[in-house]
Amino acid sequence: MLRITQPVTVVCGTQVPTIRRGVRPLRSIVIGASLLALAVSGACSDGHGGRDGGSAAPTVAGETAQSAQPFEMTRGADAIRVSDPSEDAVVIAVGTAFDNAWNAADAARLAALYAERAEFVNILGSITTSRAAIQAQHAFLFSGPFKGSRSASVVRRLVYLTGTTAILDLDVELTGYVSLSPGIRPTRPGVLATRFKHLLAKHGGRWFIETTQSTAIQPPMAPLP
Repeated sequence: MLRITQPVTVVCGTQVPTIRRGVRPLRSIVIGASLLALAVSGACSDGHGGRDGGSAAPTVAGETAQSAQPFEMTRGADAIRVSDPSEDAVVIAVGTAFDNAWNAADAARLAALYAERAEFVNILGSITTSRAAIQAQHAFLFSGPFKGSRSASVVRRLVYLTGTTAILDLDVELTGYVSLSPGIRPTRPGVLATRFKHLLAKHGGRWFIETTQSTAIQPPMAPLP
């Protein structure tokens, strides 16, 4: 069971609770001021001065969250409040839907998880902007270097910045790929492990990914002679 308890961490004037899963505490969240400002602004807009006005995208109905445990929220008077604790499973299901779309090599289904003007930063630092561009990029990957690959993720951390903005951190392992781009090394033979950070905002009753940051986990360094 996921529990939010005091104390809270104050970031840019906003109090962010510490998250715990069961009896094992997860690390307290530390968010840069610019990321927090972006996320808070996303609670009411898509980051471009208005609601996400893109074409309607398929829902995440039918996806099974990777963590099915109920979430219990314990908050102090000044802690961030979430409109409905049942949102936890819904947010986590977005990460599950990403894996399912990847494993089906369905670029359109994967891109539908993103806001119209979303941004995807890959492990080399390249930036893809807009839902359409994210779809095109993944269509290329699924037909080329990542054809037949499998993505498996585990929830590492979930924190709400407001009732309609959240950060979902995932530990991801990619296997079965054809090749890796120059500059990318497998974390261990046949496995590319990454950290995914999804910034999500709720628009029209549905959670969309606004930004994804992917960071590769480098293989262990060889011992010095």
